[in-house]
Amino acid sequence: KGSHKTMNNLTARALAISRNGKTAVIVGIDVCGFNATLGTAVKEAVSKSRNIPPSAILLNASHTHFAPVTQTWITWGDFYHFPDSNYLNKVVKPGIVRAIEEAVDNLSPPNLYFGRGFTNIGHNRRAGANAEKPYDNVVDVLKITDAQDKLKNVLFLTGCHPVFKNADEESFTLSANYPAVARKLVEKRTGSDNAVFIQGCGGDINPRSADHRETGAELA
Repeated sequence: KGSHKTMNNLTARALAISRNGKTAVIVGIDVCGFNATLGTAVKEAVSKSRNIPPSAILLNASHTHFAPVTQTWITWGDFYHFPDSNYLNKVVKPGIVRAIEEAVDNLSPPNLYFGRGFTNIGHNRRAGANAEKPYDNVVDVLKITDAQDKLKNVLFLTGCHPVFKNADEESFTLSANYPAVARKLVEKRTGSDNAVFIQGCGGDINPRSADHRETGAELA
């Protein structure tokens, strides 16, 4: 018996920054990946509706392994080969566009702060084939406050696959995985309105913990 299960935390979150009449947008999207066709369609839609050039829009996939297929991927089983066009074009695409438009429409005079730290949430899963075990454990953070220095947005970036836990019901439950846990905790602890996760160089990096809640809490 099949049953649809979801944690209801798949989102697209955008951060827009404008200076001297030019606007740049960074978007974190809870999908495993996407083809250039989707990226182009999103950027063209925003270019028309908000007059932002496509080159000023960065789209980043969190690479969660627990989201519906959103790209053509013929390497694995046939159920991965093509995304459902209704989901892609009626849910994902308009959701990304709406997130960007809302970010652009709600620009206000800000203060920007940048910080860099480190995390130990991941490890190199190919360590047996690479004695150096490379792992970029940097965490970059962009903090944005309003003119009164009230925290509004937090963007944080690190590289690690949102892949565990792959057991029991959670193996087929739709989820943004550890990035969603981290975002929620960052918002709760800081009082920010919008926490945006950006996936870094996570290619061979898996979480150390088998529980995505532990990984998200540690990153937060």
